[in-house]
Amino acid sequence: MLENGYVTLPRLFFRNWEWSDDANTVAVFVRLLIEADIVPNSWHGIPVPRGGMVSSYTRLAEKTGLSVKKVRTAIKHLEAAGCVISLCAGQLKPEKS
Repeated sequence: MLENGYVTLPRLFFRNWEWSDDANTVAVFVRLLIEADIVPNSWHGIPVPRGGMVSSYTRLAEKTGLSVKKVRTAIKHLEAAGCVISLCAGQLKPEKS
């Protein structure tokens, strides 16, 4: 992850977004935006595309100060809204050598 840079959020996005009034969902969404890879990367031989990241409910809970249950609920909201796609480690395929 680059240490410098900006994330731009248009005001209209939050005015028209169904979860903008849910503080937990907004907190998780912003954390995901800030930590997403801006260049392709890999994790344990598994490719992580630009805009992706590897994390866990526990790690996101620690970084946002929310409980794991609240993070899980926020991720469900974000998935339902089409803002994120969540994959389990078993669904990822390592790069072939």
